[in-house]
Amino acid sequence: LIDGMLWSLLAAGWWWSGRNLRGIAARAEFPEQVFQDTDFSLAIFLRKEKGRSAHFLAVRSPAGQAFLPVLKNEAEGSVTIPARLPRRGLNEIGDAWLESGFPFGLFRRRRRISGLVGLVFPRVFEIYGRQASPAVRGEEISIPRRGVGEDFYGLREYGSGDDSRLINWKLTAKTGKPIVKEYAEQIGNRITVTVEDAEGPEAEQLISEAA
Repeated sequence: LIDGMLWSLLAAGWWWSGRNLRGIAARAEFPEQVFQDTDFSLAIFLRKEKGRSAHFLAVRSPAGQAFLPVLKNEAEGSVTIPARLPRRGLNEIGDAWLESGFPFGLFRRRRRISGLVGLVFPRVFEIYGRQASPAVRGEEISIPRRGVGEDFYGLREYGSGDDSRLINWKLTAKTGKPIVKEYAEQIGNRITVTVEDAEGPEAEQLISEAA
């Protein structure tokens, strides 16, 4: 009888722990900005879509773990775990697991959480001064605006809506058509960031520097 009770306890624990993890959907919510090789907090939302309530759930990853005491049926709960992604672009957290030792703690069942994909920006670091990087080039630019600015930009025919004070009467008399002057407005500096052709770690370094 004792032997049968022990085996029944083991069988019930194994079956119940597996049932506790069934019907749970998971999704992740990444921060607005995630940078390469930088720690961040990842919010994982769990939803019990079928079956009874789940108890004593744990979400584990190489960077840490978080616990959820109970997840009721047709309800959603959330946990936050630390995370770090190694490369820029789209990354998937492939080593995240949903675990539970319910009800007796004799077995710890787990299943992998898939589909945790987020966008990672290049690694950032401080660049002091515009001339610190050869990839950064500054230049002054002008854009054509009607009737503003002091730099002469060009001539064109008069159009509806143009200011009559911009008409060049001498050229108008020569051509027989109303001609107006266009001027250019200075709008300050434009910064151009370029990344030269490179491969391997050097390319990643240049991309991070540009970012």
